[in-house]
Amino acid sequence: MTLLPLHSRAATSLPRLNTLVVQDRGAGFWVAACLLTYGTMKGGVGLFLSAPCVQIREGVVNVRQGPGTTFAIVGKMAPGECHEITGKTPDVEWWQINYEGRSAWVAASVVEAMGNTESVAVAERILAAIPMPTVGTSTPASTPTPRPALSLTGCRAKVVQVIDGDTIDVEIDGKIYGVRYIGVDAPESTISTEPFGAQATAKNRELVDGKTVYLEKDVSETDRYGRLLRYVWVGGLMVNAELVHLGYAQVSTYPPDVKYQELLLGLQQEAREAGRGMWYAGATANANANLRAGPGTNYPIVGSAKPGMPLEIVACNPTGEWYQLANGAWIFAQLVNNAPAVPVALAIPTPPLSTSVPTPQPALPLPVTQSYDCDPSYPDVCIPSPPPDLDCGDIPYRRFRVVGADPHRFDGDHDGIGCER
Repeated sequence: MTLLPLHSRAATSLPRLNTLVVQDRGAGFWVAACLLTYGTMKGGVGLFLSAPCVQIREGVVNVRQGPGTTFAIVGKMAPGECHEITGKTPDVEWWQINYEGRSAWVAASVVEAMGNTESVAVAERILAAIPMPTVGTSTPASTPTPRPALSLTGCRAKVVQVIDGDTIDVEIDGKIYGVRYIGVDAPESTISTEPFGAQATAKNRELVDGKTVYLEKDVSETDRYGRLLRYVWVGGLMVNAELVHLGYAQVSTYPPDVKYQELLLGLQQEAREAGRGMWYAGATANANANLRAGPGTNYPIVGSAKPGMPLEIVACNPTGEWYQLANGAWIFAQLVNNAPAVPVALAIPTPPLSTSVPTPQPALPLPVTQSYDCDPSYPDVCIPSPPPDLDCGDIPYRRFRVVGADPHRFDGDHDGIGCER
């Protein structure tokens, strides 16, 4: 940054001005006078920044109450403004600034930081993210549980792999460590598949995968498997608490690591009352299931469902063995939990004739956002193709139809029925 000469008109006017124009790489911008001071730099005397600050050169930037877009907007930054930096988040994604005499935050990606930003310390207290309000509910909101604020007793790490809903691998100083989230337990999705396990893993991946996080220790260093026991923060958001609050994990505390136990229990109660995630009380799939164009295995497969996936059931067939979903697809009734009482469907698709080539039908829209590998040898249930090779004890199904190759060899006596015992 070009120094202002001591004898310049701007410099001599400093005591009477609130802001000054400074030249930086040929462009002029305004700097608060309180951020400038007289001094000597490289043998010259002039004005220079006494503290790091942020500015923008074009557009308008929102100034927020906390480090995240869910916090309220408390002001705007216009081109040419410059505000002192007073702190930062651990991942340096947000700057804390002195905005008109009070603490506020701006996203680091939309402003230009000037001065010695390396000297800026992580803010002493960082507000946790505020959950977005639920739209369309008429139930009066109860007093929300206070969200935890970041305690600076840990280290930064880069997430290199998400294992499941409560476990990650991180890199610290070139070494890989497993990290188990403290105080929470998400449904299993690795060594076994529990309802809502896949969704919990996907949400955890969305929150932390590939990001720089801040690891906060409680009392214990590791668990019995050698994994670090930590609270995991992304900016001002504690991931442990967010998973509980959204219903992707439940509280599971083991003394002496109970620092946030009361807060987590409060968030879990809110999730239960709102019916979020695993606390959803409506119909869900209880196992991997094929969705079909009609009520029977002779109809083509049009989609699939994972354990724990919410289902909007609107009707059933006359025998009650199949349920129709709101998008028109059908699911076998034994693969559904908490099914409501529904009327018989007014119209049931005509089953395809086995003696003729069926007319290609467009696939119905799926109620899921991703497809799953269901091996065609098991048309009545959804079992993935190998690898790995599965045994009957690895799956929840019994006495299901087997056709074709049977890659898992569930039909040992070749009578067309798998896992009979």
